[in-house]
Amino acid sequence: MKTDQKMVVQLGNATVKIHHKTMMGSLNDILAIGNSYRLAKGLRELELKEYLYRESTWELIEATENKINENSLNGENLTIIDFDKYRRTNGQIDWLSIS
Repeated sequence: MKTDQKMVVQLGNATVKIHHKTMMGSLNDILAIGNSYRLAKGLRELELKEYLYRESTWELIEATENKINENSLNGENLTIIDFDKYRRTNGQIDWLSIS
């Protein structure tokens, strides 16, 4: 199929629409799902800027990107963010520079 189609993916009790070729979806959808879990636990909702400021967010994105690339059947690599541009000389990523 040449045209990028949207498909619905189940995440827990929620669904997210993603593009089947790029596997990209809406960060707002993911944030809404996360906030519903936070509210159920008695925690406050996070704003998008707070979510993007967290080191754990970028670690998740990098780990997901690596996992997708490991499992790629067509040999294409998905690159959401070029983490090497933010990598320090000691190998750590300067997380604050990304957001």
